[in-house]
Amino acid sequence: MSKSVKLREFLARLSDYGVIIHPNPARGKGSELVVYKPTNPDNLAKGPIFTITNHGMGKTVGMGLMLACLRRFGIDKNEFLDGL
Repeated sequence: MSKSVKLREFLARLSDYGVIIHPNPARGKGSELVVYKPTNPDNLAKGPIFTITNHGMGKTVGMGLMLACLRRFGIDKNEFLDGL
């Protein structure tokens, strides 16, 4: 199950499930990305939030971080990993 996935690919796949990357420069210089999945289309601020370390889009995402993120957003891990 240990599949090597780049951050760029991981974020692209998450966006297929309705997860949004929150570009907020007020949060700092950019070593972390805030991603969230809105539960209500009228209010994009509501819903589960997850932070992902960002040391470059070409860096590999660890399996633990990937699975924790999928659990937070209620995404089936087998379905997600099959699409990568």
